Amino acid sequence: MQVIVAKSAGFCFGVKRAIEIASGFDVSRNERVFTLGPLIHNHQVVERLAAKGIWPVEDLEGIGEGKIIIRSHGVGPKTLDYLKKQGIETVDATCPFVKKAQKIAWKLHNQGFQVVVLGDLEHPEIQGIMEWSDGKAIVVKDLEEAAELPFYPKIGLLAQTTQQVDTLEKVASLIEKKCSELVVHNTVCSATKVRQEEAFQLSREVDVMLVVGGRHSANTNKLASICRGAGTPAYHIEDASELDPLWFNNAYRVGVTAGASTPDWIIEEVVQRMTGLSEEKMKNLEEVPEEQPSEIVEEVEGSGPDLEEAPEEQPSESVEESNSASRPDPEEIPEEQPSDNLEEAGVASGPNEEEKADEVDLNVAGSLQELHKGDILEGVVVQIKDSEVMVDVGGKSEG
Repeated sequence: MQVIVAKSAGFCFGVKRAIEIASGFDVSRNERVFTLGPLIHNHQVVERLAAKGIWPVEDLEGIGEGKIIIRSHGVGPKTLDYLKKQGIETVDATCPFVKKAQKIAWKLHNQGFQVVVLGDLEHPEIQGIMEWSDGKAIVVKDLEEAAELPFYPKIGLLAQTTQQVDTLEKVASLIEKKCSELVVHNTVCSATKVRQEEAFQLSREVDVMLVVGGRHSANTNKLASICRGAGTPAYHIEDASELDPLWFNNAYRVGVTAGASTPDWIIEEVVQRMTGLSEEKMKNLEEVPEEQPSEIVEEVEGSGPDLEEAPEEQPSESVEESNSASRPDPEEIPEEQPSDNLEEAGVASGPNEEEKADEVDLNVAGSLQELHKGDILEGVVVQIKDSEVMVDVGGKSEG
């Protein structure tokens, strides 16, 4: 089984930058460091940071002293103002592509455009962009929601950085009829676009596709959807422990891609596990005993009567009738050849009735006393006639 890993799988520039910023803090000097929400959407990475003393927090009021790292998804201006007023030192790890989308939303809003964002309303990146439009932006997740938009004189359209470019173009074509002026900004991350195109192409070249990344990662979920759209079985897993060997029973080529927040070490663990499954599969194939030709089996099975079609056996005639009817002329009986196999010779394993009778005669004959002329014997008179006397002397007959 061949395992092919996509070249663009793993950390994108923005995520890698956020990880490097967080890793640069020395918490061993009793420095209190927090991230505003999970730094990235990968719980294994978040747990590793927590083990180093960098904890995610959602409630800013309970922080007190310490430093806050703004996560890669960014935040809105109101949140930044609050942190500044509280005197909390902030370190901005917002992805540059997200920051670009924030500035575009702010500019469009100030120019009097109705801001429309293609994305997921619940995602922190979109919530931050909403703040940069003073909460006035409208979020649509797909074409159906875009079709329900009312008419606006001016619409400014942008997208969540993990969206697909072709979806953005379709939405733009649709809402163009719902306004007098439309301005479209392609804010899709260029790395995301490359990753999605590569995943789609790889999916068409393999038997099974694995998409590795967090369950809450928008770009990973989008990758899984794209891979399935290629018509290939695709499985979204967070790590190697979720692999199911049954997925690869008939697979010869397996593709692996990963979301932008998936670290290299998780991808490597998946590849190692897949390599182990491939070796185990080959070993099992080598241990399978050579099968006998099926044609011979079928021929033997077909030579006998069908048990279901066999007629019910009729009761046999009496022994005497059967023997007399089937007994051949002694002169016509051919000389029988000896056979080592009793069943092939037609002889049962136990003695028949004639053999038993012969055995009795031999035993009796062996017990008879041999008589000679002149012997003196004792006997019992059993019958007297005019011309003879019958005496029993223990022989085969009286005389």
